[in-house]
Parts: sequence; structure tokens; C-alpha cells
Amino acid sequence: MILIDFAPGLHGHFLEFIVNRYIFDVEYCIDSIFQSTGAAHVINVDPVYQQNKIVESRHYSSLMNNRYYSENINQIIFIKHNPNFDFVLLTNIFYRCHSKAIHSKDIDVDLIIEFHKQLMAADSVTDQDLKNNWFAKLQGRHFVECEKKAKSNILVFDFDFGSFFTLTTFLKELQRTADYLGMTFKFDQSLVNIWNEFIEKNQGYKLYNLGNHLLTQIYNNHTVEIPNDWKLHAYINHNIAETFRLYDGELFESEAYPTNTQHIHKIILNHIASFDTRFS
Repeated sequence: MILIDFAPGLHGHFLEFIVNRYIFDVEYCIDSIFQSTGAAHVINVDPVYQQNKIVESRHYSSLMNNRYYSENINQIIFIKHNPNFDFVLLTNIFYRCHSKAIHSKDIDVDLIIEFHKQLMAADSVTDQDLKNNWFAKLQGRHFVECEKKAKSNILVFDFDFGSFFTLTTFLKELQRTADYLGMTFKFDQSLVNIWNEFIEKNQGYKLYNLGNHLLTQIYNNHTVEIPNDWKLHAYINHNIAETFRLYDGELFESEAYPTNTQHIHKIILNHIASFDTRFS
């Protein structure tokens, strides 16, 4: 058995299909592997694919709490989380991960969103609460489960989570995967088409890019509108805290978040100007 071991949100079903299709040439009958949420769970309801697949993906280490890989597993591809993409992972879990989604052709994304909001409801009611909840997760790196890895006596191939998000690095990582499996990487245009659909539907990577763009505008003191999205606000606050040791004040305590980048630039400058006086 060949296993893809991955934690929720790390795109294991997508990678399973790609490895089966473009390394083992496995047959399938579905038109698109993606649900409207962007998750590749449709492969789980394709009988042709399920009957023919060579590689199987599971939450083996993260949710099954296995300390050792089973003896019937011959080769292991472990999707290794890349800390640079914590926010991408957190966002995609929020939009995609739900037990009812795994074996469905499609699912209402609002159902998934409400499920995750309810999980956060103990200490999160308003957008400000939700923003600060995610800020704490990003600052404290609450990603222990996704970094669990069972032990093995055989060589485990680490597939970099960060390689999913640019086509060149993704293709290189697939070539490395094929080398590990002792197979040939069978590239063609259809793989590029599937990756383009994958990245277009990737909520986390889109929001990550927008957040980085807005941070650049903030540092340049340009005036650009900031969307009203508490997830985005949490990411901006996380980066500003890491860069300028700014952990309180308007960005964290006000119900209304700044609506333009120049406003945040002024907050940063005021923080720097008064920082030393806090300790005098």
C-alpha cells in the first residue's frame, strides 16, 4: 500500500488524485474533482477512480493518533506543513473541512462556515472576537495536530505544503515524488488545467496574497481600501505584531477595524514613537 499521510486542510485529496492520475495513470470518470468549496473530495464518490487507485490518502498521523505506520504500508508520502502558510491552512480549514463534505459531490460552504464559527463560539461572538481568536492561533502557532508524524522503519517522503501554491515548485515536487516512488512523472496540459482550477478555488492562498499586498501598501503609506473581513484583519495584525511588537490598541480593541492602509501606517508610527516611553 502507498499512503499519503496528511492533516485536514493540507490538500491531501488533491495530491492523491494528482499522484494517481499523473504518476500511476489511474482511470477516473468525473468531470471535475472539486467541490464548490475548492476541496477535491469528489474523488471519494467516483467508483471508477476508487476501484483503480494505487495511492490512498488518510489523516493517519493527525487524527488517527497512530504512533507507528502499519506494516502493510510500503511507501509513505507525508504532506509536511510549511509554517509560512499557516494562514492559508487556517483559512482553507474554515471553508472546507466538515465530516459531511468528505463523501459528497458537493456541500454548502455556509454549512461549513457556521460549523467552525460554532466551534469558536465559546469565546468568539463578534467579528472582533473572531479576529482576535485567529490572531492568537497564528501567534501561538496552534498547529500541533497537523505536524504529527507517525514513526516508520521505511523512508518517508516529505511533500512540502508550500509547493502547492506555485506551478513550478508544484511540478518539481511531483517529479521528486515520482522519483521516490520509482515511477515516471507523466506531465501534460491537463495537469496544468487542474492546478489552475485548484489555485483559483483556493480561498486561503487568495486571502494570503491579498493580505501581503495590503501590508506592502501599509508600509508604503499608500491609501488602499481594506475589505471588511475579520480573517484578513487577523493576518494583518499577526504580521504587524511580529514586525513591530504591536499587540494592543485600536487594531485589537476597537470594534471597527481601519478601512484604509494609510490609517494603519499612522498607527504603526505612533506605536514606534511612544514605545520606549512605556518602559520609562
